Amino acid sequence: LRLRPAYFDLLSGTVGTVPYSEVAMGDARFVIRDGNINLRSLDVVRVTNLSPRTADRPDAGNLSWRVRVGAEDRDLACDKCLLGFAEFGAGKALELQRGLAAYAFLTGRLEAGRNAPSIASVRPSVGLLHNTRGMAFLAEAGFHQGADQFDESRPLARTEIRFGTGQRWDVRLSSGYARTFESGAAFSFYW
Repeated sequence: LRLRPAYFDLLSGTVGTVPYSEVAMGDARFVIRDGNINLRSLDVVRVTNLSPRTADRPDAGNLSWRVRVGAEDRDLACDKCLLGFAEFGAGKALELQRGLAAYAFLTGRLEAGRNAPSIASVRPSVGLLHNTRGMAFLAEAGFHQGADQFDESRPLARTEIRFGTGQRWDVRLSSGYARTFESGAAFSFYW
């Protein structure tokens, strides 16, 4: 179950949004398992701007950046393992063709909570984003490396596909890996 009161994300329909960017506030995900409802994640604020260099704007593409503040489970294998976090990432993006961009980020992260394996960590990642009016696709992979745990890094990956041209609805398929694999299908309605 997911509730997002204010947002447009990297996969949103392209009408009325800034290409290759996202803004979300109050994005909450819940897991319902064995009759219990647990908070999986809460992005208090999430902002991403890929700002890729494009053929019609060759002077663009100075810096891609992202900011996230919130709480989330340590990994997908653990319910009730929430930790608070704040992260900032910087990188580069390149538009390969209209609606298709490749990007790389180096993200620094601070974590707090009894489930935090490390106070500070880095998350290098690479991704591919394709967004057109009728369909969008995002694939991102990287790893989480704690500043005080140099012998243990955790691979991370996610994919998401959006179908639909409506401004009030879409259908999404997603998958993710963080110590375990998770997949989902969603019908979203926006008001």
